[in-house]
Amino acid sequence: MHRFPIFGPRAVRRLALTAALVLTTVSLSALNTATAQAESSDLKALPPAMDCADVTELDVDRAAGTKVTWQSAAVVTTGTAAPYCEVRGTIAPASTIVLRLPVNGWTQRYVQTGCGGLCGSANINFTQASTCPPVRDGTVASATTDMGHQGQPDGSWALANPQAQIDFAYRSVHLTSVVAKAVITRFYHHKIAYSYFTGCSDGGREALMEAQRFPDDFDGIAAGAPANNMAVQNTYHHAWNVVANLDADGKYILLAGKLPLIHTAVLATCDAIDGVKDGVIDDPRRCAFDPSSIVCRDGQDPSGCLSKAEANVVRRLHDGATDAKGRRLEPAVGHEWGSELEWTLFVPAAQVSASRARTSPSRTCATWPSRAPRTPTSS
Repeated sequence: MHRFPIFGPRAVRRLALTAALVLTTVSLSALNTATAQAESSDLKALPPAMDCADVTELDVDRAAGTKVTWQSAAVVTTGTAAPYCEVRGTIAPASTIVLRLPVNGWTQRYVQTGCGGLCGSANINFTQASTCPPVRDGTVASATTDMGHQGQPDGSWALANPQAQIDFAYRSVHLTSVVAKAVITRFYHHKIAYSYFTGCSDGGREALMEAQRFPDDFDGIAAGAPANNMAVQNTYHHAWNVVANLDADGKYILLAGKLPLIHTAVLATCDAIDGVKDGVIDDPRRCAFDPSSIVCRDGQDPSGCLSKAEANVVRRLHDGATDAKGRRLEPAVGHEWGSELEWTLFVPAAQVSASRARTSPSRTCATWPSRAPRTPTSS
């Protein structure tokens, strides 16, 4: 895991004070080289000290502070670089936990992965860590959680269910760390040398929550695109990505085919500001790119420039949501200069109907099932 940032518990505590305000992503390419080299020294690969099937007999309730029930433990040999023991269980009341424990050699590292959206499924996805050699060769132990609910991507699981809200907010991720470490230590009869968390979007939010609430859980945290301001993001921000790009007939103005053109123009304007022309904008806040600079001139091939309407959309997407009077509805800068190639998430490749462009949730509050509130557990 030598590409990860290494923050000790004290450093994590200090970072936690400012992480929610200033952290948008942890760039793996900009890690401290000396620290990375020190951490990447070879760690002996250890064999399991018990059979995979016997993991279901482990009692980790005391470590977790709640009931942990195991459903299965079986060795997986297909579709993986190295065989592993896959363990599935439930941390009471309803948090699914999934672990992968290498059976042909564990290099004493643990990686916990987050999930996106509103979660609801337990799938290990290494995201930023996917190219790290110990991850790629299958020698790290790993785990994840569904955050305390299954399915229901509309968020209805949270209605009148404070326990589910707490589990999603922070409890499931923390207890997954606690339980996974207890299992790993007993499975190999050896302590973990390094523990990491990696996640993107809601996984990035989970990462920030860990840094702030439980700074001792991990030695390194990669917080990718953290969705930490969920109320704004899931209302004004995502809606603005659509409405800012629609004309009066409900058709998209800017299509994804123009994004490389825009990105190239942004780099031409701002790449060298930091003194190095390397295809990376070091500080997008210093970039004063003006989309009108690439508006088509008379007789110019439109494939190599923008219409005035397209340039206006680019400006609005960058600047972020405002109301009809120009008052901000989200923090300044909706999408940083230099990120244009990633705008395919909300800028379509081809035209779609107005009804699809303005899709509303399939279920409303009026149709959500009624549930009696449950007494929450905060630890």
